[in-house]
Amino acid sequence: MSSVFTIKKRRVNPATLLYSAKPKIGKTTKATELEKNLIINLERNGGDFQKVPIVDCSKILEASPEDIKSLLLADTKTKILDIADIPNPNDRHKALNRILNALIYLGRPYDFVTIDTITQADIDAEWAGTEAYMDSLQGKSYNRVQQPGKPSSQWPRLQYGEPDYQSVIEIGQNGWRWSRTVMVDLLNLSRQAANKCTIYVCHIKDKMLSKGEKGEVFIKDIALTGAVADIYSRNVDAIASVYKDEDKLMISFKGNEDKTGGNRGDIGSYEGEFEWSKIFVKED
Repeated sequence: MSSVFTIKKRRVNPATLLYSAKPKIGKTTKATELEKNLIINLERNGGDFQKVPIVDCSKILEASPEDIKSLLLADTKTKILDIADIPNPNDRHKALNRILNALIYLGRPYDFVTIDTITQADIDAEWAGTEAYMDSLQGKSYNRVQQPGKPSSQWPRLQYGEPDYQSVIEIGQNGWRWSRTVMVDLLNLSRQAANKCTIYVCHIKDKMLSKGEKGEVFIKDIALTGAVADIYSRNVDAIASVYKDEDKLMISFKGNEDKTGGNRGDIGSYEGEFEWSKIFVKED
């Protein structure tokens, strides 16, 4: 065979994993048990009760490149970077992207990177998409204070939180394209950030909360908007549902095209106690 081509090594572990569960069931706690896992927390109080170091990153957009480098490389033990207290969702999205870009630039120093939760990232994407639309040619007059006699490029820009500021979703069906693009870009970026696996922690929709602990969860019921749920479900290597069985935390990769289960790795359709050693096995 020509030296231009090489045989790729067979993978047995997933490089991307999404798992969903009800609130306060132990999703974040389980993530902290994984070694060399950088957990990026987007939800207020989401990581405050964990036993690993929690770093307040609410001012990360003001940090210098050296500050970021020191933050990520001082040690690569499991820790939580908390960006939940950034009040503007577009800024929170920028902070998430800045961390992910830095991880890629620094050579993926962590074995695992966890976005906790991807549900909150999807909520923020509506507003990040709104800002992207406002920056586009189509949205040049959107969320502006109209001033007759001046071109729209000179109209003052409304800020998130002001009474007349509107989501891009208000323009109609085409508005979802902008938030969806934000989430697709996030998927493409984040999957490059970890040395071994990028993990997406996800909620399930409110209507599922009344079901029993062992109720089946379907792709349409994970808490991601519309097509985003389908895009993430199709593009991650493994997708699972997490539930409680008495006092044990369980995980199920059983599924079909509708259920939130499935795995391209050797774990197959495993269902049992949630143990990382069952998901990430030793590779040759």
